Amino acid sequence: MSDLGAERHAVVIGAGLAGAAVTHALALRGWSITLIERGERLASGASDLPVGVLSPHRTAQPTPMSRLTALGLPVTKAHLQQYLPDGRGWHATQIANCVAADGGDTVSVVDHDDACIVVPAALIAAWIGDAQRVSQITIRTGCAVGAIEALTPLQTDSVGAPRWRVLDRDRATICDATHVVVCAAFDSAALLPNAPLGLRPVAGQMTMGAVVTRHKQKQDTTNVEPTQIPKRLSGVFVPYFDTPRGAVWSIGATYRRGDDDCRPRTEDREHNADLLRRLAPEARDEWETHANAGTLIDWVGVRCASIDRLPLVGALPLATPSPVDPSLRRAQVKTAPGLFGLMALGSRGLSLAPLLGMVLADQMCGEAHADTPALLPPDLMDAIDPRRAPLQEARQAVRKMTRRTRTT
Repeated sequence: MSDLGAERHAVVIGAGLAGAAVTHALALRGWSITLIERGERLASGASDLPVGVLSPHRTAQPTPMSRLTALGLPVTKAHLQQYLPDGRGWHATQIANCVAADGGDTVSVVDHDDACIVVPAALIAAWIGDAQRVSQITIRTGCAVGAIEALTPLQTDSVGAPRWRVLDRDRATICDATHVVVCAAFDSAALLPNAPLGLRPVAGQMTMGAVVTRHKQKQDTTNVEPTQIPKRLSGVFVPYFDTPRGAVWSIGATYRRGDDDCRPRTEDREHNADLLRRLAPEARDEWETHANAGTLIDWVGVRCASIDRLPLVGALPLATPSPVDPSLRRAQVKTAPGLFGLMALGSRGLSLAPLLGMVLADQMCGEAHADTPALLPPDLMDAIDPRRAPLQEARQAVRKMTRRTRTT
């Protein structure tokens, strides 16, 4: 934890949901921020998702992820209401949870959840605008970070905070600070090559088209026809969302685990077409109309997941030239003073980023903050602790070696 009397300036790398949430939370706590984004604008990566769904994470029994999502949902909803109070960029609705039968061709609705349809970039812009209102925020877009280097020896028991230097890909200095927060999704792995975090890419493709046969309807939870609410199976069909360019529908997204290729694929579009056929046969005419006209829109983003598919939130492990001893306990893994991360949110960025941004800001301040609605219970704090990641990677390597030995 940082000394409350130390310099309160942090470099945040990545301006997606994770980076913007941390920036906002730190700004409310009095920090100045240098926010660095590789793209030419905020929300240039997976957080540029055109249409996101905020809804509960359904599991047969409570899991760490379902519990985190349950805690995060009301926080995100409160942020939408506070920072986008006119509803621009989101609206409340319901989502129909579906199951498939008869080999997957027959889909039926089993129940409904309250949900929100959200344009993530709108929330990100609102957070940054509010952060600029209360604190000093320097934004560097179109700036690709090449490396993060410690300017002083990293001793976890040393007196005083170390300093970090953030470099671009030409090794030129972008800025120095006592605190760096890495929120660069799967790109974080390249920035932290000797701190194995077990990050995995998951590419996903969504297909969209302009609404051409249905009429605009009031979007609320009390006056929406059953055929006009989103439906969820292996992906989500959103039948209507009003954008600055007009009303659109969307279907997807796919999951290509281990793939960081952002190019659209024909097979993914076909997968979305099949999902639409099962979830919303009434929308097939619109698909065919757009397909024949060549006006279907494919969007691809790369999510970031961890080995156990839980987020990594907190002080990051100290980089080492050799693998971590897999027999160590999590508490024995040393962390790099002043280096933090919020990453591996998977497809739950909307549900988790606001809450986890506040959790991380509290860690960096060394104390709970009054506007945090609820600190995570100890077992969930352990579940998202980044120190688990090197141990998981080391133990996974041992298991792979053991299997290879048994087969030779």
